[in-house]
Amino acid sequence: MCSISNTTKQRLTLFLEPSVIKHAKAAAIIEDMTLAQLVEKALTEYLPEKIVIEKIKE
Repeated sequence: MCSISNTTKQRLTLFLEPSVIKHAKAAAIIEDMTLAQLVEKALTEYLPEKIVIEKIKE
């Protein structure tokens, strides 16, 4: 899992379907966490540990 410093956070604005937001808010309540914590957990579990970007040689 990616390690994310608790002291460095950035604001992010997303546009999502209202039904997705409603579902996520309900899940956050069930999990006893904030919506931000739920989204961060979901993204951290979804994303690979490392992303390697290589320049294509012509």
